[in-house]
Amino acid sequence: MIKVLLVDDAKLFREAIRNILEHDPELQVVACATNGNEAIEFCDQYLPDIVLMDIIMPVKDGVESTRLIKEKYSWIKIIMLTASSDDENVRNALKNGADGYVLKDVNPTELILTIKSAM
Repeated sequence: MIKVLLVDDAKLFREAIRNILEHDPELQVVACATNGNEAIEFCDQYLPDIVLMDIIMPVKDGVESTRLIKEKYSWIKIIMLTASSDDENVRNALKNGADGYVLKDVNPTELILTIKSAM
């Protein structure tokens, strides 16, 4: 079972992704966070295998959160969720240790394959 933490400030998007992932018997969404601070807190609490992380969020963005999570839990895989592949934030997140990125308009099957491939 792959434990997934979802991090996105948009509730509708977060719930839609959760619904998609929970239909796969190999994936378990352990928590949903609305910002980077919650993401770090939930990593401490749930020790997920993978984090799907939005880049632009209030309180603490995904770029900085990725750095802090990877410093503490280098084994946690982090996939950035982004609206654009041509984004300096994506490059900075990858420099901070993100294991990859996926565009927010990805189809559900590709998203699940991305998660499984990262593991």
